[in-house]
Amino acid sequence: MPSLLHEGLIALVREQPGLAANLLTQLFNVELPDFAEAKLSEATLNDLVPTEYSADAVVVFTQPTANPRPVFGVVVEAQLRPDDRKRFTWPVYVTTARSRHRCPFLLLVVSPDPATATWSAAPIEIGGGMIQRPYVVGPAGIPKITDRERASREPQLAMLSLLAHGGGDDVDAAVAITLGLVPAIEQFPEDQRRLYSRLIAAALSHAARKELEMSPQTVWLFNESQRTLFAEGKAEGKAEGKAEGKAEGKAEGKAEGVAIGLVKGEAGAVLKILAGRGIALSDLQRAQIRECTDRDVLDRWIDHALVVSSVEELFA
Repeated sequence: MPSLLHEGLIALVREQPGLAANLLTQLFNVELPDFAEAKLSEATLNDLVPTEYSADAVVVFTQPTANPRPVFGVVVEAQLRPDDRKRFTWPVYVTTARSRHRCPFLLLVVSPDPATATWSAAPIEIGGGMIQRPYVVGPAGIPKITDRERASREPQLAMLSLLAHGGGDDVDAAVAITLGLVPAIEQFPEDQRRLYSRLIAAALSHAARKELEMSPQTVWLFNESQRTLFAEGKAEGKAEGKAEGKAEGKAEGKAEGVAIGLVKGEAGAVLKILAGRGIALSDLQRAQIRECTDRDVLDRWIDHALVVSSVEELFA
């Protein structure tokens, strides 16, 4: 299942396809042809092969003429960890998109992890002397955007800046980036505001989050993030618990099945909230939560899952 961070990175490009052009020109000095519009294209790239290949996002730039046609394109991939399979699928994405739109294409990889960014930047030898060189945006290349006016003009780039630098040791930078970004996202529609608030809460280090939670400028952000996580976690947990409880109720009696369903629903809510906040769990920790049958403990875990910084802290 795609993670919140992965989906959040791609949402930035889907909301503002021109972000791909900004990254290429500002970070890599790539000279793009004159274009009138940057727009998303179909991301399923299976024109030439029987297996379906889906890129994270495909952005096409069209020429500024009366009858616009594609003049350049970018396949955008969010990469959170090394995956050797991408060495084979990335060239497919680029060449298939190039064939479909009949214009030059390149690959732009965005990774908030330094080691993964280094891995992604390695040239891909295709054969016959052909080599694909990905353009990789890692933490070192992403500016720390603390200026509110720039964050207002380029909120997606400012959000990318926070994802790259919010979880590091530079707490002052994380706080400054967040304070610069918050006024911009306050003006967003509710669904976008919910997504950004969750991304910010998940991206910040524990120290930066604690400092920002005390600021009157950002208290709404964490409240909204928690409300969203709580509502989604409870809804998903209840749905899961209802299905499992119904099945077990047939075997163990309706009343007992309903009780089992409620317990499983609350356990599912705890797991959903932790996942939404980007807190990693081991298989053993996940099993410990799923197998808990004490509703008082589960209720306490649900409340604490919104604020703890680790599973160990939750269990303590």
